[in-house]
Amino acid sequence: MKKTRILPSLESIVIGVLFFCATTVTSQAEDGMNFSLGTGVYTAGVYMGSDETYVAPALLLQGTYSVGNVSLSLDLLEGPGVIYTNPQHNIMFRFGATFDQERNSQTYSVFGQDKDLSNKTRNLLQDTPTVKTDFAPEAATQFMSRAGILGISAAYHPTSVDYSFPGQIYKDLDGWLYAISYANEYTLAEGLLLSVMGELTYMNQDYARAWYSVEYATPKLEKFAAQAGFRDLTLGLQATKKLSERIGVALLLAGTRLLEDAADTPYTVETFQPTAMLYAFYTF
Repeated sequence: MKKTRILPSLESIVIGVLFFCATTVTSQAEDGMNFSLGTGVYTAGVYMGSDETYVAPALLLQGTYSVGNVSLSLDLLEGPGVIYTNPQHNIMFRFGATFDQERNSQTYSVFGQDKDLSNKTRNLLQDTPTVKTDFAPEAATQFMSRAGILGISAAYHPTSVDYSFPGQIYKDLDGWLYAISYANEYTLAEGLLLSVMGELTYMNQDYARAWYSVEYATPKLEKFAAQAGFRDLTLGLQATKKLSERIGVALLLAGTRLLEDAADTPYTVETFQPTAMLYAFYTF
């Protein structure tokens, strides 16, 4: 069975899917187990909308088990997934989940490790609630053609908003994200592949309220009532060089432009969020 391309949500980052695209350059998967391991250097914002960035070592790990048209996947970034491919109609279905999305006033997460925010960002987020989604299931469909892959997805984000002051009401909200995405790959030279991706994401009212509203004014943030609407537009570009049958290197560049109330909220200091990563990988 030929390995196919998956288009998951770009929210947590285009890294997962472009890492998947990169590793397919070095091998064609057969039925059974396949693994990909990558390591490199990664930079991004400490939270979506921040003007503070970090640079950190990156570890990427992906495993798949395929039988016929069905594949089970486990990704260090994207979580588990089940994929069904219909080659006759060039359609692919994916069911998966992501874990542990959080914003708080003290720390941020880098590949599962908590790091302290800078004094500047802690001051901005002073007295703001902890917003957290423990588990977010997602369903996606991809339509494959010579012109590229068009994807649509829906992800459920049950989100808690936990305030630290008496009288401020704890909230459980039913957030939803809906996205349309596009991806394609171009061979520039022997062993050199260019992957491009784009995704437009829409958030419902509860998602906007959880992540972008300011219910209670803080020393730095005024009250703000975020509404449902487009959350962001993300574009990604990756160059992948095959060094051998199983080894390659890749450079990823991506940018997210926050839109509508995701851009207007007081939480957002910078509406453009760049991401970059340079890494090497091995498939086996």
